[in-house]
Amino acid sequence: MKAAFTLCSNNYYAQALILGQSFLKHNPEFKFYIGLIDQKLSKIDYHQFDIEVIPVADIESDVYELALKFNIVELNTAVKPHYFLHFIEKLGADEIYYIDPDICIYQSFDELNKLLALNDILLTPHILKPIPLDGKKPFENDFLNYGLYNLGFLGLKTSDNTMAMLRWWKERTYTYGFHQLAKGLFVDQLWMNLVPILFTKVKILDHPGYNMGPWNLHERFLTEVAGSYYVNSDQVLFFYHFSNFDPSNPNKLHTVLDRYTMSGRPDLRRIYMEYIDQLKAFNYFELKEISCHYVEWRKAQLIKQSEEAYSNLSLKNKVLRKIKGSIPSTFRNYVLEVIKA
Repeated sequence: MKAAFTLCSNNYYAQALILGQSFLKHNPEFKFYIGLIDQKLSKIDYHQFDIEVIPVADIESDVYELALKFNIVELNTAVKPHYFLHFIEKLGADEIYYIDPDICIYQSFDELNKLLALNDILLTPHILKPIPLDGKKPFENDFLNYGLYNLGFLGLKTSDNTMAMLRWWKERTYTYGFHQLAKGLFVDQLWMNLVPILFTKVKILDHPGYNMGPWNLHERFLTEVAGSYYVNSDQVLFFYHFSNFDPSNPNKLHTVLDRYTMSGRPDLRRIYMEYIDQLKAFNYFELKEISCHYVEWRKAQLIKQSEEAYSNLSLKNKVLRKIKGSIPSTFRNYVLEVIKA
């Protein structure tokens, strides 16, 4: 069985539908799944385009333990290897693609399927060429912090080698799947830097038509010919990653990366305008306002823990905590030392 999937909460469901529809249009032989890192809501139609939705609680009994440990981004990425294992061990998949929900597919994956016949693991680097020293984001050091490979895409073929990688990866995402750059941790992504060293049959894709996105625009330009998109004039665009794009501010291609804007990249205008139209058609602005169940549950638990911890403090420590909160940070340590003395 051939499977492809994405992971998202209800507030990203519009993006996931665009992905699923575009993927199945070009790859009808696959089964497409949405791993819902949330609870289902009656106001959302989960039965579109022959997409099957699998809530995380259906396959992970410890989801609340993970939800307390991780914020929602960390939770979404921590369970990624678990979903891969579910498709292999429970559903019998032999080829599986993970694709971020904010990606749109423009061509068949036949070429990737051929590469998977010869390899076990397919990775896409963030960049293929050096970035100019112009003081703008991203620069090459960003990928040393966030990962050499973009985990918005990962292709796997079932094998002993792949299973060993997934179990190794899951152990790390479940234990250290935090966004803590100072500790060398960035959710699920940084671990992939080690995969070509620790495991075999890893193919690093060097075709610019795979995973084009805001981080590699310095090396990739779009043209449109007879209804198809091409990268750098002569290479087919397979999928584009609309990462961190806010359709209410379309001139800004990414909320953090600032090397290019829409007005400075007219070659991108059509593809982004098409994407905005699709987002609107799938009720993006309504769905994005929905709060994730696990976010709200975690918030309530952390407040409860904080209140319990405060109630167990001695009167002196309660007074010190109140004083500490009212003192400007520049003087806080000095004043507290005086009080304690």
